[in-house]
Amino acid sequence: MKYLPLTKSAELTKNYRRGGWITLIIGLLIFSLVSSLVIQIGSFFSDSFGILIQLYFYSLVILAIILYSKFVEKRDIQSLGISSKNFTKNYSFGAILGFVMIGATIIGNLIMQSISISINNNVNILYLILLLFGFCIQGFAEELLFKGYIMNTIASMSNMTIGIVINSVIFSLNHAINPNVTSIGLINIFLLGFLLSLIFFYSDNLYLVGALHSSWNFFIAILGLPVSGKIVNETIFRIKTTDSLSILNGGNFGLEGGLLATIILIVGVGTCLSFIKIKLEVAL
Repeated sequence: MKYLPLTKSAELTKNYRRGGWITLIIGLLIFSLVSSLVIQIGSFFSDSFGILIQLYFYSLVILAIILYSKFVEKRDIQSLGISSKNFTKNYSFGAILGFVMIGATIIGNLIMQSISISINNNVNILYLILLLFGFCIQGFAEELLFKGYIMNTIASMSNMTIGIVINSVIFSLNHAINPNVTSIGLINIFLLGFLLSLIFFYSDNLYLVGALHSSWNFFIAILGLPVSGKIVNETIFRIKTTDSLSILNGGNFGLEGGLLATIILIVGVGTCLSFIKIKLEVAL
């Protein structure tokens, strides 16, 4: 992949951000501490309630990144890719894209008979609504950190290609301590981070990738499957995985640990690269 040009938000980061690599590292340490605090707060409560608490407390991560960017690095939220232009269109498209990708992975697993689905008759609708908004916060927080902050900051100090690759690697390593993680799972998390980075480069809109990330996690959760190894109990469906085909369905790590998810993500990356190539050729 050749060096890609800076996006508008990355250009703003380059022009207005104060500080170098040390400022970036200090920021990441602060955000890591806040994230660890969020996880610890969630662990004090029961599984179902603790998951909600953890998801909603990701708002602290959002606040920390925005305040650090504004008061320490002297940059505004536009340099993080936050723009209200076409908000409804971008957010809806991201959410639909996440649903389609998970749907394709589920259909593939059903065809291969690596999972079976049943309805959960004890659904807590209020909990699911709260879960939806919680994942909206969590997904946006992670994309703000990895795309708006890490990717744009590294790109502004080197180039966009390096920013995309490094933030995707960090995104994958961030999930390395998740329960039941596998090598395929880490590869798929890298591919997901890489795909989200490419979409962020193409759209330069954090709401779009935030919605995709949130939708991806939410739809996995309501299907009764682990989200990167973490299980949500109050779900709409109950999915039983075939142990002998865990290489396809991801086993205890969830869909993100299966080869069918790998295929979907590779197709997504290839499609996005094609759109980027067309966009760059038109711009010449």
